[in-house]
Amino acid sequence: GAPNNKIMHYSRAEKLLSDPNSDVKIVDLANMYNITPEHFIRTFKNAYGKTPSNYRTYSRITFAKNLLTESTFTISEIAKMCSFTDSYYFSKLFKKYVGMSPLKYRNRFLNNH
Repeated sequence: GAPNNKIMHYSRAEKLLSDPNSDVKIVDLANMYNITPEHFIRTFKNAYGKTPSNYRTYSRITFAKNLLTESTFTISEIAKMCSFTDSYYFSKLFKKYVGMSPLKYRNRFLNNH
């Protein structure tokens, strides 16, 4: 089928939101497309199935999962690399999204390999 124009339209926003080192604001993304933040959030969610902030968090958690299994960085180093200022907050969020703590995730992965 034809590509979804909404997704094409937001590829720049998507790239910025999925970059763990970008702390671009939703209002700035909306301005980039000359629309209101509310309209941006609604149409982005229609295109990607997640709000921009959930998309950003999900991307950072995915990045963290890779670091946990592919590196020996500490949990707090990984939190910083994924732009979480607080490793406690990072661990809480990780557990909410993944269903287990970062340490448990790493150990489970290492024990299965």
